[in-house]
Amino acid sequence: MNAVTIGKHVANFDSRAINGVTTVVAPSANPSGLVIQTGNICPSNESMSLYAGPIAPTDGGDLRVALIFSANGNGTPGSNSEVVLPYPLRIPAGWGLWVATSATTATLPLAVMSLTYDLLA
Repeated sequence: MNAVTIGKHVANFDSRAINGVTTVVAPSANPSGLVIQTGNICPSNESMSLYAGPIAPTDGGDLRVALIFSANGNGTPGSNSEVVLPYPLRIPAGWGLWVATSATTATLPLAVMSLTYDLLA
C-alpha cells in the first residue's frame, strides 16, 4: 500500500451549513489548476455532491456543471455509510469547486463532506 498525500488546504462541510450550493474554490482563485488529494462523504440520509467547472451550479441537479464526487444516503434511520474518493482528481485552471446537498437546515443527522486539496503553481 502506498502513502497518500493530503492537501495543504482543508474544506469541511456539513449539510446544515450548506443548505443548497456552497463555493469551495472560486474559478478566479484557481489560476493554475488544483488537485483534490483526499475526500470523503458521510451522507447520512441525504445526498452530497461535489461539482467542478468554469461556472457555478444553480442547484444540486445542474447538468451544465461536472459532477465529480457524490454520495447518497440509504434512508434507513440509524444506518451509516461513508464514500471515499478513490484517487486524486486534477481540476483545470479557471475551474471552481462547489458542494451541494439535498438537505434542509432541519435535517438530522447531518451529512458531512471533507476534502484536502493543493493549488498548483
